Amino acid sequence: MFRRLVSSHTPQIKSHYNSVYHNYLKSAITTATPATATLKSVRTRTLSKLGLDYLAPNQSAIAYYNLSYGEIADHQARNKEGIFANNGAFAVDTGKFTGRSALDKYIVEQEPSSKKIWWGDINRPMKVDLYKSLKQEVEFYYKNKVDQVYVLDAFCGAHKNAAKKVRFITEKAWHHHFVKNMFIEAKPEELKDFEPDFTIINCYGLTDDKWQKHGLHSEVYCAFSIEERTAIIGGAWYGGEMK
Repeated sequence: MFRRLVSSHTPQIKSHYNSVYHNYLKSAITTATPATATLKSVRTRTLSKLGLDYLAPNQSAIAYYNLSYGEIADHQARNKEGIFANNGAFAVDTGKFTGRSALDKYIVEQEPSSKKIWWGDINRPMKVDLYKSLKQEVEFYYKNKVDQVYVLDAFCGAHKNAAKKVRFITEKAWHHHFVKNMFIEAKPEELKDFEPDFTIINCYGLTDDKWQKHGLHSEVYCAFSIEERTAIIGGAWYGGEMK
């Protein structure tokens, strides 16, 4: 469970947020390990074995793969990504975004899918070349800036005839936690030959500093390529962007 740490009940709390909140986080964060956590069965895969060489700094680079809730709790604590509440829930700060940013969503304008999309204020087009450029920046960022990579292979949809195999790549353990909650986790036997139908790369630490030149709404983006079967998320901490 994820809960916002800052109450919005009074204006005073909101105005006080910027000056005090991050200092509070530093003092309140705990690395105490919950009783359910264990590191004995941490699962890893090389990025190369997962077909993610384009994100790997070297051939031996690993990803934490389909972690258990206990393992995720350990990573969240050791990475100091938030705080454990009294009831055991893990609370995080999602920055200025407390919900999904609809105006920062884009779909790559490419045939044949472009003919079937109702373009408008919600379904905003992005040029193929811009998507490729942003995706290259995401790949470079992961290769050179990200120390820990988390990969979750799961299913979207419960009916076998309609379910899609989805892969989420994140740089935060709590984002891994979020999608583990939201989607149907693949069983061990289903992971042996898992080939994703769609891959989502969450790059919350990277923004587009040329967004005005690129004609975007802001430096943050969530872009989908139906033809490539990939999505990239840049600059948005809010976990809900991945769903």
